This record gives sequence, structure tokens and C-alpha cells, in this order.
Amino acid sequence: MARLIRLIGGCLFFSLLILAGPGAAGAATLGGKVTDGNGRALSGVYVSAKDLVRKMAVSVLSDAHGRYEIAGLFPSRYRVRVRRIGFQPLTLDGVVVGDSGATRNFRLAASSEIGQQMPANAWLASLPAGPMKSKFLVGCTICHQFGNAATRAPRSAQEWSQLYPKMRQIASLGSENQGYAHLLDDLDPQQLGQWLAANGFGPHAAHHFTAPPAATGAALHAVVTEYDVGGPMAGAHDMAIDPTTGMAWVGDFFPGLLIRINPINNAQKTYQSPVRGGGLHTLQFDRNGILWCTLMLSEMVASFDPKTGQFNIYDHFSRGSATHSFATDAFGYIQYDRHGRLWLSEFMGNAVASLDPKSGQVREYPSPSRVGHPYGIALDSKEHVWYAKYGSNLIDELDPESGRVTEHRMPGADSSPHRITIDAKDRLWTPDDGYSSLVMYDIAKGTFKSYPLPDKDSSPYAARVDGATGRIWVNVPGADAIYRFDPATERFTIFRLPSPVSYTRMVSIDYATGDIWSSLSNLPTGHMGRDHAEVIRLHLAQ
Repeated sequence: MARLIRLIGGCLFFSLLILAGPGAAGAATLGGKVTDGNGRALSGVYVSAKDLVRKMAVSVLSDAHGRYEIAGLFPSRYRVRVRRIGFQPLTLDGVVVGDSGATRNFRLAASSEIGQQMPANAWLASLPAGPMKSKFLVGCTICHQFGNAATRAPRSAQEWSQLYPKMRQIASLGSENQGYAHLLDDLDPQQLGQWLAANGFGPHAAHHFTAPPAATGAALHAVVTEYDVGGPMAGAHDMAIDPTTGMAWVGDFFPGLLIRINPINNAQKTYQSPVRGGGLHTLQFDRNGILWCTLMLSEMVASFDPKTGQFNIYDHFSRGSATHSFATDAFGYIQYDRHGRLWLSEFMGNAVASLDPKSGQVREYPSPSRVGHPYGIALDSKEHVWYAKYGSNLIDELDPESGRVTEHRMPGADSSPHRITIDAKDRLWTPDDGYSSLVMYDIAKGTFKSYPLPDKDSSPYAARVDGATGRIWVNVPGADAIYRFDPATERFTIFRLPSPVSYTRMVSIDYATGDIWSSLSNLPTGHMGRDHAEVIRLHLAQ
């Protein structure tokens, strides 16, 4: 049975309120023009204004005439950052934006060396294709990207080999079941070190980088808001939007903190999970406004009622199973089957499980193959359970009535399916980390179709169908971007993010506003070059 735990006083509950302005968003505007060294207008330049009091930053792109406008700001002092790959970035502190707004123009000088400005995938693309590269991508990019100086430093084969144990330690996530470290088992440290060194991985290699083109169309008019969360050790793994209030919720993985964010002013309220150190992993709301969470390191599942502040803990999962992801419907909400059960994957248990919230009954269904790890999961219209097996090229199908599991092999031998989603037409959409593609499996037809992503070696992590439009959102943490795919036109739109090392995890959609949300979860946090985790909101102005 479930154990009910009520938050009492300051023992299991505390809150942090970031001082904010009056109720609604501000009305001030910061605007101006961005030009190059010759005074010509620069398009596609990110101009970011960070409110240091509220710890939130709003970013927009300059248009074809070099003009930008950041609206809805509170009167305050801002740190303004101006950035486009191929130009020397600018940072200006103490920019005062009053009630009547402010104007600032910027001139960017061209940069002769753009390598350190490029996202991780540009570096990974220099490595030769093959089984070793696929294993390297699958095992070494699941926790962080190779996007900072530490991960791009020139090293000898021996130095790379000596770094390998440290990578395993990070991937273990402090768990007795070794967390994601098992994905590195197929990598021989000496062989990996020799391969990386032989291929010149590091800033002194003879790479030829080309800056990405400036954004156009819908991407040019997007507004990105970044919300600071936690401190230097924060692991903001997954987040979700409350469908009843529009509040954003994020989980801090290691301490087990649930953090509620007011999207207007970043006022935050924090709730301590009853299971400290439980590994707060996946967050999903159901249509009743209840937030469900997997506690990966403690083999548990929790439900949380934001209205009452109560947790329910479900703890009848097998030891070492590593409860991971929930099956959700085409709108991203927890999907209950006709028996009232929800479904989830067990990353280390090599199984999927059903949970009856009323009785607390758990039933686990092992996968017939020991290859791979159950990751993303979905239910089709017949209530068959589909789950991706990360680290393999398998997608398994479970018939809960008979208990029979059917394996479906993806087209590529080195495929590695990640967090899948299912649309209203019973089509599975799967990010393939092994080939940097989005793969569609039509359940009725039994056919696969692969769509190469715009950026090579971009480490696609999760896919999420937009139930309102049928479009697919893809998290690509290796490219500092989020993609939108239109199945009708079979075209991608690239939304590049304003900050480097933007390792996004999972998309959540606010259907009231159409805003797209995600969290930045690079472990360790310091690899992002900032002393906090972040939650991001992508507002599509057009």
C-alpha cells in the first residue's frame, strides 16, 4: 500500500521566496540595434537581459535590420549579454531599465577563432563514424555534453584513459546500482584513450568550424526566458507545467527537492521529498493536477498534490530497479489504462512496471533480452506498452494481457533509442542517439522511417508530441538547441538557445499559452560554466 506523508511545519517543508515586483510582469522595454565592426546590421544576435534580483534572464534575437526589443521587464538593474557565434561576445553590467525603458546599441567585432563558441556536436562531428563513436556518444553524453574547456582540453591517450574512471564516478549518480555507469561497460579505457588521441579530440586539432546561419522565420521571433534554480550542486533533471495553474515545477535530483517556479517573476517555493537522496528523476502531471515523480535511486514512485502539499510514496518496486520514466498520452499527461494503472520503465531492472495508485499494487514485466536499458515508454490505443531500450537498437512491445513481449529492431545496428513519445495516430517518435536522428515507427504498418537531425552528432535525448498541433519537439542537448518537427512537411525548425552548454532534458508544454519548457541538467553543474541549474521557457511570438 502507499504510504501517505503530510508535510508539517518546517521539518519537511521550507520555502524560498525571491523578492519580486508587484503581481504582474513588468511593462518596461530594453531595445536598440546590433551592428558589426563596419556598422552593418547584424541579424540573429541573442541579446539577453538578466534581472540580478529575480535571477531570471530574457533573451531575444535581433531582426534583419539588427534591431532587438526585450519587452515586459521590471524596472531594475540588468546584466546584458550580446552573443552570436563568430563574433566576440559582450557583457555589460549595471544597465538600468526604468519605468520608461532604456536603449542600448551594440557593436560586435568578428572573432577569428570560433571553436570554443561552437556547441558540443560540432566537436563530436570531427570524430570518425563507426561502432566506437556510437558507444562513445551513448555512454559519454548521457550526463553532460562536451561543451566546455574542461571536456575539450588536449590530452594524450594515457590522460584520456585516466579520465575514464572519473566519468564512471559521475555516471554512477551515487547509486549502489551504479546508475548510468553500466552504459560505459563496453568501453575499454585504453582503447578509448587511444582512439580519442589518434583523432585529435581537443582544441588543438585541425578542425574547420563554420558558424551556424542566423535564425529565420519562427525561430527569429522566439523569446527565451531562463530561470536560475538551486546552487552549484543542483541537478535540475526534469520539469513539468501544472495544467491547472501554469506554474513550472522542477526536481533537484540528488537532494530530492521539488521547486515551484512562478513564470512571471521567478518567485520559488521548495518542497522536500520525504525520501532524501532518492534521485528525483522524471516529473509528469496527470489531468487532475497531481504531479508524479520517479525516485530513481530508491526504487520508488511519488505522487504530490500541489494544493495540499502531500506526498504519496509507492515502494514495492524491485531493489536496484531504478524507476525511470512514465508513459504519457499525446498531450504529455500521465496515461492511465482502463484498469486505472499507470506505467513506467525500470532502467536497471530491465523491465517495465504497472502501478495501481488506489491499491498500491505493483507488477513488473521483465524484458526477454538482457541487452539495453528500458528508458522512454508509451501506451498505444490497444494499451500495448512500448519502451525503448537505450544502449541497444531495440524497441519492445508488451501485451499486458498475455505478458508476451515482442522485440522490434530499429534499422541501424548502432541505434540507441531514448525517451519516446506517441501521437494520436499510434506513431512512436524516438530520438536515436546512435545516429542523431528522429525515428518514427508506425505501429499499424509496422514500419520505421528515419529523419536525420539538422545538426550532426547532437545527442538527441527526448521527443515530445504537441497534442494540439501534432508537431514533435526534440531535445538536442549536444547542439544547444530544441528542434520542432512537422510530420506534415517533414521539416525541422531549429530554436537555438542563448546560453552555451544548454543540456536540455525533457519538453513540457503549457497548452494555455503554447510555451515550450525544459530544464538544463548538465552533470556536474559546473560544466555549464555557471553556479546554478536552469529552467527555460520558449515563447513563440509568431
